[in-house]
Amino acid sequence: MNIDDIADSHTNQASPGERFRDNWLDDLPQGQWPSYIDESAQLVADGIFIGDTDLTSGDFAFETGQYYRRGLSASADIDHRETSLPLGNYRASQIGKVAWTFNKLREELRTAKHTDFENSSRAIEAAINKALVERVERGDVAPEDLETIRLPDSATVSTLVSEVFCRPRSTEYVDILLDTVSESAADGLLNRIEEPRMVTPLWDHQRAALDEWLAHDCRGYVDMATATGKTFLGLAAIAHHFGTLHPNDRDLTDTRVQSSDDGRATVVIVAHRDLILDQWKREFDTHLNIPEQSTTNPGEHTAHFEWGDVHFWAPSRLKNADILDKAIDLVVLDETHHYLGSSGFGSLLDALNGDLLALSGSLDETNERTLERRDIPKLFEFTIQDGQRAGVIPQCDWDVVVTPYENQANLADVTERCRRGMERYANGVDVPDAIDGETNTVRIENLSDARSLAQSTIGRELKEQDEAFREFASAVMARQLTRYNLSPDLSTVVHLVLDNVDQHKCVVLLETDEEIKHVASKLKGQLGDAYESLVTVFDDDTDLSAVEAFDQDQEHGAIIGVARTLGEGVDIETADVCINRGRGRLSRSLVQRMGRILRNPDGQKHAHFYHVAGIPTRDDALMADEDGVTFLETASQLLDWGEGFDARPVFDVDAEAGLNEHDLASLERSGADAIEDWYPDHYNYPSDDGVHDYLKTLISEIQEQDGSTLLAIERPTRDTGSEDVGVEEVDPIGEPLDEDVQFVAADGGGIELADWLYALVDAASDDTEQFVEEAVREYAQTTFAYPDEDAIPDADGVETISLNPALDALLTAYVEDGSKTATVHAAVGKLLSAENVASLTDTDQPLSDDEIEMKLTALVEHA
Repeated sequence: MNIDDIADSHTNQASPGERFRDNWLDDLPQGQWPSYIDESAQLVADGIFIGDTDLTSGDFAFETGQYYRRGLSASADIDHRETSLPLGNYRASQIGKVAWTFNKLREELRTAKHTDFENSSRAIEAAINKALVERVERGDVAPEDLETIRLPDSATVSTLVSEVFCRPRSTEYVDILLDTVSESAADGLLNRIEEPRMVTPLWDHQRAALDEWLAHDCRGYVDMATATGKTFLGLAAIAHHFGTLHPNDRDLTDTRVQSSDDGRATVVIVAHRDLILDQWKREFDTHLNIPEQSTTNPGEHTAHFEWGDVHFWAPSRLKNADILDKAIDLVVLDETHHYLGSSGFGSLLDALNGDLLALSGSLDETNERTLERRDIPKLFEFTIQDGQRAGVIPQCDWDVVVTPYENQANLADVTERCRRGMERYANGVDVPDAIDGETNTVRIENLSDARSLAQSTIGRELKEQDEAFREFASAVMARQLTRYNLSPDLSTVVHLVLDNVDQHKCVVLLETDEEIKHVASKLKGQLGDAYESLVTVFDDDTDLSAVEAFDQDQEHGAIIGVARTLGEGVDIETADVCINRGRGRLSRSLVQRMGRILRNPDGQKHAHFYHVAGIPTRDDALMADEDGVTFLETASQLLDWGEGFDARPVFDVDAEAGLNEHDLASLERSGADAIEDWYPDHYNYPSDDGVHDYLKTLISEIQEQDGSTLLAIERPTRDTGSEDVGVEEVDPIGEPLDEDVQFVAADGGGIELADWLYALVDAASDDTEQFVEEAVREYAQTTFAYPDEDAIPDADGVETISLNPALDALLTAYVEDGSKTATVHAAVGKLLSAENVASLTDTDQPLSDDEIEMKLTALVEHA
């Protein structure tokens, strides 16, 4: 108690924090307090007084810390007085200090002249993570004890604070974070954001590949199967040259090949599709913690950083760039097999004689020879089977078991406030004349609209002037936080363990010690005397003897532990079942968890992964449209992840927990209808191509059937010897295959047509890609001569089109070195020759009938 507290107690005068609670917080559910305090912090930071509370920037963190902690406790359904989580082990003033600092950082990002990041939560995350990694370099913490924060897009400050204090974290981590927050000014943290510093370590095979690349003077290619981390390897090459590797991988650093030039670096990343290039930009965010810049537009694909420029270009853009006349410090070729055989690219490689890393998982012998002729040797190979043996690509069955959220009372409370706000602003939010804006009314169709408005400049001013809107905005943020902190019903975990414990070796991954005690108690009650011989509780992460005994000596049973330790830091080779209790949001670490736990060293094990996912089920806690959309997006993400490593999940409900197919079908229908109604003005599909495609497919199927679409998904059959993962194999019926026939898998490549030829195709057909495919099919059936020139004839420019995967495979298998593009030109020219040439001259190009006939004749002279 300080002198002010003593004075207040004698005069019966409430402190500023108590007046703030009495006047502004008491009417709100406690789960909404953190987001409301965040909104108020921004006002105080701007010098605006909140009623007669007398709160200032100097005492705000101290005065509101206890209420912030209570709010986090309520949103996560945690008793901070009893929990082992950091929330119960740190003073309220420390939690308030962290929240205040994060709010200041967000404001600094919004107003700083030298930053222009699309997502401020990612930037805050990057600044904190890199500051923590720096503490490893100073020796304040061992590399193996390093933890980092990973947030969903557009995370609120309260979500970030919750990630720190409401998750299992080591004391060393939180202490270092508090020290970092205390000693770092906002500018000091912001300066770290753009540095290419790896915040996650390399896998063993990635280390081996990077080591080989460095040993070969930073020039060569790797042949690595899908989902084994090719992009991550490319990012590591960038970090090695222009920043720093993760502390675990610093031993690989070769100072002889690191960039020593004090000038700006130039990096070129090449991929055949804009979507892949966009993915690369997002991977800068994920693994280098460099948030995506809001000024990086899709046609430009150039990001400017303090240390250099990174160009994300398609092959055609690279061909026409004047950058080839200048020094390029590093070139990364991604998915190289898609464009290596295209016309002119081989000669382009001759000009790229510096540091180069080519990445692919589908290179054939022709492509390999093309690279090796340009002094780009093969450095490393890592197949799907290698990945499955290493646990990087788990080969297993995957069930997503849907069950109700546990303890939905807090969610119901904040949901009701969101509903009232949506009803209040059903006709839009009126924007006062005093606020500069382009409109007098802002329409809100869903909670996403409300979040976007609340975080905008207009929203900030609205919250300063309109208390009702400020309360609504904090309710919207609080509902997101509450869902984020909710977990599926633990009874489902117990049911799954009981179903498997007598026949399998199960690894059960939970979040906290309290959850472990609860599940262990329920299992003991059900198993009776057999409990001691079947169940191992791993509650001491410094002693692996219990894990080793379970792994080596036990034939069946279950080991239960915290996911952060047992799921990501311990190898259990003999386990064949894993039961993972999810939370309110997905994390890519889920896939890594599968790979680390469900090891398959001898290739004989059949593994099964259960991911327990929760949904709101109480009528007062459920917003069917909002929660339906979230559920479908989550399902699409899981399906896409599973497709990537031959483990596409099936879905089930836990009937014992009170959920049935009708409940799931109703939620699916509500989500699909909402997306159809909101798109495109009030809904954006996920940016990831695979997730987007799955979501579109789910919506289409939901509209065509009465029951649950997700429950109708069947488990895929699997060909363990095929590298074409994610595609269901159908056993052929009929004559046996000729062993001399060569079959080639292909993803579907890009073919570059000469601009004048593309114009003719465009004039001859409404569908250029279909026309080209028909031309190739007919050419293969009748002629299939191989033009011997690998060049686009008389081309001033090119247009790229996609080619059907089957046709691309046909060309890859039968066309000689360097002639794929010329063969397609010949096929198209032959089909065009059969058209009425006069009808094709109505194009924008100045070609006469004679010129067209001459060009087409030249194309097909070998046919």
